[in-house]
Amino acid sequence: ARLPNLDHFHLLDAEFVYEPSDDTFLLCDAIQNEKKLIDSLLGRCDGIPTILEVGSGSGCVITFTTILLRNLGYNNILSMATDINPKAIVMTQKTAKSN
Repeated sequence: ARLPNLDHFHLLDAEFVYEPSDDTFLLCDAIQNEKKLIDSLLGRCDGIPTILEVGSGSGCVITFTTILLRNLGYNNILSMATDINPKAIVMTQKTAKSN
């Protein structure tokens, strides 16, 4: 999966919302590296694949994971994100819509 498009994230946003950084990209790499395991586990489950991210910040990780699952053939996915910062929730929504 590709990293989400973050063109909507501006320098001023970083004052209020966690900017994607090395730890964000490391987590996305780890998820990418485990995609066969994720696919295997989801293949054993009934129901809709569900993703929950606590502390979504920019929304990069949850959007990346949703894209990865779509690329694996899961078209009906429930992706939920939460953050203590309302501005992060808005940024997560923008990231999801941009991708």
